Amino acid sequence: MKSVEIVIRGPRVQEVGYRIFLLEEADRLQLPFFEAINVGTDTLVVRLRGPEEHAERFLEFVKTKKPPLCQVEHVEVKPYEGDIRDR
Repeated sequence: MKSVEIVIRGPRVQEVGYRIFLLEEADRLQLPFFEAINVGTDTLVVRLRGPEEHAERFLEFVKTKKPPLCQVEHVEVKPYEGDIRDR
């Protein structure tokens, strides 16, 4: 199992359907643990845990896809060891 925290920053990462966009991909990849939290006005924090191959596919998705109205300036991925909500 791989656990990561993804910090997505930009002027338009909230109120553009980004959390649902990522949740749908997490569902498609059958990632059992996923949460997405808005922080401030320009940051979305995503935490996930799942099989390594599925988590890596999700990370590639985050780095290459985004909702049409979204504006991302920076994506940071780091290991995460805390609790993650079970969907």
